[in-house]
Amino acid sequence: MRRLDIIRDRTLAAVARRVDAGLPSEQTNCYRLIHDRWDGLPGLMVDRFANVAILRIRTQGWRDAEALLAVCEVLQESGCTLALAVIDAPDRSAGRAHTDRGDQEALREALDARGFGPVPDRWDVMENGRTIEIRADEGLSPGLFVDMRDQRRELAERWHNRRVLNLFAYTCGFGVFLAPENDVLNVDVSQKYLDWGRRNYELNGIEAGRSFLTEDAFAWLARLGRRDETWDAIILDPPAFSRGRRGRSRRFSLRSDFAELIDLSLGALCPEHGELFVSTNLAGMSINDFESLVDERTRLKGFRLAKKWKAAPDFPTPPVEYHLKSALVCAD
Repeated sequence: MRRLDIIRDRTLAAVARRVDAGLPSEQTNCYRLIHDRWDGLPGLMVDRFANVAILRIRTQGWRDAEALLAVCEVLQESGCTLALAVIDAPDRSAGRAHTDRGDQEALREALDARGFGPVPDRWDVMENGRTIEIRADEGLSPGLFVDMRDQRRELAERWHNRRVLNLFAYTCGFGVFLAPENDVLNVDVSQKYLDWGRRNYELNGIEAGRSFLTEDAFAWLARLGRRDETWDAIILDPPAFSRGRRGRSRRFSLRSDFAELIDLSLGALCPEHGELFVSTNLAGMSINDFESLVDERTRLKGFRLAKKWKAAPDFPTPPVEYHLKSALVCAD
């Protein structure tokens, strides 16, 4: 069988897996459509956001327009009318920057030739009935990480009438799901992302009020500790690292600072009924290491690891290899 036929067949199979899992649906039109080698297409990830396909290219082979267009032909047949290809080479260096820009332009020309229209600067998608704004100019972080879909829904079903602290809030996806039934404070060091989160609140008819705080999470948690202020629930989903911002936030790496973040968060939880959602996609941390760390830190503070999440069906990955680790910690 020719290589292009294999690519097409595997893309069709990936689409069929999502259809069998109920994706897309009337309530959800954003999800992972192709998940790298676990869908038989190593080096390629595709996220669908409504009718837009964002293709994440991680290996040189997918910079070949012919191979990529074999995938795109199936994407069009499945309802994607717009497409954006983003090169995400893990080994990218300053010396390859010019080559990457040239490849990026060539891919855009190939998509244009295939008949894909230009991707708008901004558009709205739906996840489990909530509306989120997506932005094309943010590259690999377009406003919503679709691997956290089940966690957002389940926490919204679980938490009611609680004071919730949403740390590293990004565009406030968790806030959008939790705010209708809870008092949520979204904390992030980036004003840009909090403004984006405010826009997401507006799209869902949620009163923003004083729901957004531009602050460093470490500094805010330390301040809560000094004031002996506690919360009913905390969301802790930090990035793998941050270079920090002079005078505004500290530099950190989860490899060395994750335990401190967990400890600070547990210290800000109500000891009688508090719950902590903690998550990371740090590639260098295995699921066993993650669970061991969370279990160790929580037991020391009188809490317990109560729930773990497995991969959603659009991420057909063995548990030991899945990038996203999530757990719910509850008071003992």
